[in-house]
Amino acid sequence: MPPVLRTTLLSAAAVLAAGAALAAEAAWVELFKNPNATVSYRSLGPSPLDAKLVRVQVRGEFNQPQNVGGLPVRTQQNVYDIDCATRRVRRMQTIVSTEPGLAGQQRKEDYTTEPWRTPTPGDTVSSQIVARTCPAPATAAPAAS
Repeated sequence: MPPVLRTTLLSAAAVLAAGAALAAEAAWVELFKNPNATVSYRSLGPSPLDAKLVRVQVRGEFNQPQNVGGLPVRTQQNVYDIDCATRRVRRMQTIVSTEPGLAGQQRKEDYTTEPWRTPTPGDTVSSQIVARTCPAPATAAPAAS
């Protein structure tokens, strides 16, 4: 392969890879924003543990560092499995970092035995990700009189 063609193909591949990375970042959807943080989520598709579950990532970007176990955290990202049939969530993993965008020093914890829980209406993040990820539950038709 001529060097010019090889360089052109490698450059095109790099542009495509960069475009794919940008497209993946564009998949984040803002859940809410307040003076302290912006919280977003994205669906990762079916859970690798059970295809009937949906796996999502939820990321909080904090405007000021938050003390988490002695680490000045600017980003927290949680991975959840969601059971749309029962409208329950289970946290699978948390990653925190000292810089925005999961940069800087990181700490990761896996939660393979965390129990399922049903979000309450006051539970902003969990109730919102269930509402946005799962179709609305069917409502019973009124009884005929």
